[in-house]
Amino acid sequence: MKRGKNEKISLCEKIFIILVIALCGLTTFCALIGAQLVRQSVTPVETRTLEPTVCLENLEDEILTFKFIGAEWVQGRSTIMFYTSHQTVKVEADGKVIYERKPVNSIFGHSPGSAWNHVTVPAKTKELIVTIDAVYEDAIINTNIEFTVGAGSWMILERIRNGFVHSLVCLLIIMIGICLITYYLITRAVRSDLRELLYLGIFALLLGWWGFGETELAQIIITNRVLASFTAFLAIGAMGPSSILFARYFFKTNDKIFFYTVMTYCILIMVVPTVLQIANIVDFREIAIVIQSTILAGLSYWLYALTVHFRRGTERYKGVVNMIGLGILTVAIGIDFMAYYTDRTSANRTGKFGFLIYIILLGAETLHHSVKNFEEHHQLEFYREMATTDALTGCLNRNAYEHALAELGNPDEYAVATFDLNNLKHCNDTYGHATGDEYIMRASRIMRDVIGKYGKLYRTGGDEFVALLPRVSLRRLQNIQQKVAADELFDIGDVPIGELGCACGYAKYDSTKDKTLEDTVKRADANMYETKKMMKDHKVIE
Repeated sequence: MKRGKNEKISLCEKIFIILVIALCGLTTFCALIGAQLVRQSVTPVETRTLEPTVCLENLEDEILTFKFIGAEWVQGRSTIMFYTSHQTVKVEADGKVIYERKPVNSIFGHSPGSAWNHVTVPAKTKELIVTIDAVYEDAIINTNIEFTVGAGSWMILERIRNGFVHSLVCLLIIMIGICLITYYLITRAVRSDLRELLYLGIFALLLGWWGFGETELAQIIITNRVLASFTAFLAIGAMGPSSILFARYFFKTNDKIFFYTVMTYCILIMVVPTVLQIANIVDFREIAIVIQSTILAGLSYWLYALTVHFRRGTERYKGVVNMIGLGILTVAIGIDFMAYYTDRTSANRTGKFGFLIYIILLGAETLHHSVKNFEEHHQLEFYREMATTDALTGCLNRNAYEHALAELGNPDEYAVATFDLNNLKHCNDTYGHATGDEYIMRASRIMRDVIGKYGKLYRTGGDEFVALLPRVSLRRLQNIQQKVAADELFDIGDVPIGELGCACGYAKYDSTKDKTLEDTVKRADANMYETKKMMKDHKVIE
């Protein structure tokens, strides 16, 4: 598929970019009101662990009750810590509630999210009861909840240490995504057809955020777990479209039916659940598998694009690298999805290393491919510019002029101005060719300054120039003619003022007189020679 500077962005792309911007804005909005939600949902306390004396399981109502009787609770070392996922928590010490994690009735969700609970138990407590209740039907899958007890501050540091590698991997993925997006934004001013960098960067950013949200470090930094869960589902929903757009531009597929089908599906999955969530009809968590299906849709399109690439039989190495990357990504996502639906405490951990390998592999290959294309494009642009630019004046040359006439669509709104330098041969013979060249360059600068943004100037011969001017008034054409005729503008070296000058003629396209714009040029030439004769006869242009 041929792509260039003027390539149009597809409707699906525009919608997806708008949704990503909306996602960032929504996340910022959530962060601003996050503190209020945290105060409503969690009573801040410290942490600790222990084996329960009694464990009561009411699986029908999805309620777990853990009793700790006769345990020794020592001041400063009596913090109990345990992990829950989308469950309400109530902790009672000798019949008194000392900690609660309860749902918040907001547009971001109804559950407390997934989090580590830190509870400081009063010294000399005889009976401690922990009641865990599911917010959603499938919230309690692993009933073997592990309780840890100890000094709260030490346990927090230990959690950070244990999860440091996972957090670092996710942050690296995020940084790679930011670098890819930044590189695209820097280079797009020169070349705008490297969109695979943009969409791979967005995909990496979303992937890294999704992974980081469940790390120990994130759970300490982002205390509002409702917000964390909400943004994680938004990120998952946007990962599918970004991977589809990356594959489309990287492999340059030009299909329409399959592309628009999967993109439409992914966009609907991004929009509809978000609307249902905000309208308090259904939570993301209740339809998690539907949102996660956008990733599968993205992988399916990626596989399709890879198949198309191999069928072309070109750049085999590029296809092999992407096939390896796709395999690593598929395995990593599969591991994390399995962990998500089985053991929540390890969800989204194992696959992080696969994600990092995948992003580095694909990021390096994409950058290599893009830089190579960029250099080829830059070289091509250089030769194209040489072929269409006049070396002396920097104006467009006759090749560019003839190409412009051939590519011109409807000439109805066009006008033409033609220019001819007076006494160029005399200047060359009398004052030398260096002065003659300076004369030509000075005249071209004057013409370009006068024409400005209203059209393009072409040097079509030694002392002949043509300007193609869309949508200009007759008054503007008259101003151009008068300004370039000013003698004082041509004060060059030892040449007396008045000896050099520029004659200009103009004509607007008239369908009753002109079959093509070339006929308009001929009429402008006739007007120019009339003006030239008047200038030589020292007559004033009205």
